[in-house]
Amino acid sequence: MNCLGIRKSFVAVDLILFLVLISLSTCVTDVDLEFKSFKKNIIVNCLLTPDSSIKVQVTMSRRIDSSERIVYDEFAKVYIAKGEDKNLITYYKDGYYVSDARPQEGIRYDLEVEGKNGMKYSASTVVPMKPILLMNPQPDKNIVSISIKDQPINDNYYWICKTDYFIPRRKCDFQAYISSDFILFDDFNKIRGEDLTGIMNYSYHFYMRLEDTYFDGQQVSFDIAHRFNELYTNEFKDYKRYIYIICADENLDKYMKSALIQYELGVIGDMPVFHTPIDMYTNIENGKGIFGSCTISQFDITTPESINQKNVPPNEK
Repeated sequence: MNCLGIRKSFVAVDLILFLVLISLSTCVTDVDLEFKSFKKNIIVNCLLTPDSSIKVQVTMSRRIDSSERIVYDEFAKVYIAKGEDKNLITYYKDGYYVSDARPQEGIRYDLEVEGKNGMKYSASTVVPMKPILLMNPQPDKNIVSISIKDQPINDNYYWICKTDYFIPRRKCDFQAYISSDFILFDDFNKIRGEDLTGIMNYSYHFYMRLEDTYFDGQQVSFDIAHRFNELYTNEFKDYKRYIYIICADENLDKYMKSALIQYELGVIGDMPVFHTPIDMYTNIENGKGIFGSCTISQFDITTPESINQKNVPPNEK
């Protein structure tokens, strides 16, 4: 090809690139979101745990572009029923209705909320039985071995996380990743990559989720990566480290998973340009929110000596 032919080819390529850039620039348009069909909903949130009193919060939904403050419903009637025993609980503040009663493990509870418009909202949950948990620190291997003795009553869903507690500020932060190679963990928030200890191949963002489908009523054991504080320098002396094991009912489990999936969508790639929101799980009939239950077990894993080897449910002590 002669010089003239080469020059013509470059001109053609430049023209194509110019036209592509022009077409892309014309595709960028400001869009005003419209919410003409928006309708306010009652939002009911309540989490039952045996070690806390009952709190139910009733609020109203609002448009995503709204700058108004959260509206609390102070005129609702809120009932909690345990079997045939149905009680009206009193309003406290900020949309919270509070009862001094503490939920019991293995018991079904029914929630009923009557809004000031006369509409009724309801849901139910069965509080899980706290599992028997065994902790075995192995500092020479940079792991903590955990055994869960699953209770055979109902389906159980376990959520495991680690936190750092900064003593001077009394501030607790989730560890972004928790590492384990156990194959039964749900993989929706799983990534491949070595942890800091170099012994695990997989990590999970914030939580590891484990269903009892394959070990219902039996014991299951797994290892998590962990370096004890005594192996760190003195800059970590003001920290404590904890592991939490949440045994959730089906409602809370679905709510937590949908919330974490939604969070994951917002922190990767070119979000929110290609953000595809998912529906948050709710079990509130006629409304939004969650009525769930769980038991929570906490272990101090700062040093091998700080670990309480066995966490036994109250009814087995």
